[in-house]
Amino acid sequence: MIKIKKRILQVNIFPNPGTIAMNSVLNNNDYKCDYLTMYPLFKLNSEFKKKNTIIKKSLFSTFICTLYFFLYRYEKYNFIKKINSFVQKKAYSTINNFIIKNIDNYDIFIIQASLGRGSLPYLKNKITLLDKWSEHVLAGKKISEKEYLKRNAQIPFEQFYSTNNFLINQELAEYKLVDKIVVPSTFAYKTFIDEGFKPNNLHIVEMSGSFAKDFYPTSYPNKETFEVVYVGRLTLNKGIAYLIEAFKKVKIKNKRLRMFGIMTLDGKEYFKNTDLSDNIEILSTVKFQELKNIYSKSDVLVQPSLFDGFSNVVSQALTCGCPVITTSNTGASDIVKDKINGYVVPIMDADAIAECLNKIYEENNKLTFDRDCIAKSVAEYKDWNKYSSDYKDLIETF
Repeated sequence: MIKIKKRILQVNIFPNPGTIAMNSVLNNNDYKCDYLTMYPLFKLNSEFKKKNTIIKKSLFSTFICTLYFFLYRYEKYNFIKKINSFVQKKAYSTINNFIIKNIDNYDIFIIQASLGRGSLPYLKNKITLLDKWSEHVLAGKKISEKEYLKRNAQIPFEQFYSTNNFLINQELAEYKLVDKIVVPSTFAYKTFIDEGFKPNNLHIVEMSGSFAKDFYPTSYPNKETFEVVYVGRLTLNKGIAYLIEAFKKVKIKNKRLRMFGIMTLDGKEYFKNTDLSDNIEILSTVKFQELKNIYSKSDVLVQPSLFDGFSNVVSQALTCGCPVITTSNTGASDIVKDKINGYVVPIMDADAIAECLNKIYEENNKLTFDRDCIAKSVAEYKDWNKYSSDYKDLIETF
């Protein structure tokens, strides 16, 4: 009979690919790892449900969590946002009630940030890890405020910065109650240090990965044009204004910028007041399976986020051989190496992005960048094994 090393409960809003992979690795290494998610069970991958222990909540809890995700899609309407604020608190309460009732069933609790404020005070004799997939919550808010004022946005700040006061207060309380805060990058780590946290309160587990079956080079760019691509939410906090300014500055013939993503309220306001030339296309989201072809055919991906815990589109693009320009406030800057697979620039700097676009254009013409070498530069991120292994190593220190 196999002796269980430790019993673990993972608590997540929705199943992130990395946490799914980690769950499987832990269960295969003599841990007993259960998975509690707010995400509707009927929407979970059937293969994942077969291989992992998913906590089945009561019918009421399932209804509340499902309702939260349904309403979230319509939060652009103010009255829906207010209703969902109440539903969100109720959904979080059901999660915490489950944790409290099952304290004795687990040795380790790995809780996604914002989900554990109600239960963490009861877990003082347990090992508690807070999964913070992005920067310190106040760091993001401060940068957002700066961009909000700079752009003179005409929407309420609460709609500009996606993290509401309820979530901010949840996280600030949780930071003080856990054994360790697990962050995904050097950037995220630094934001906590800047807020006064000690290094021994923090641990970096790079949240980078993709699946080899989903991302690989499928073709090469068309030499007739210089294709710049952006993939992500079309919001000012993603730095889209600086990308467009930079694109307009570069004197490159046959250049084209394609931007794929969900349009936010501030994005809609920005584009309404911005002149776009014919070579800038604003497009909706594409099927996940199509991304590898978009990256492979593009000369460069620009990810100009003002703050981003990691940004997996960077590792996805690099895996497809596409060089990347990203900012120092994007966690994925950890894996972007100047002149090898791309460039890292400061935030809010259109000139720096323009300079790097020119460099990529010149280097592509000189064949300096080898797309096969770019893909190989992130070979360890072709799956989630590194993330899972690093997380397992952290758990085994307790």
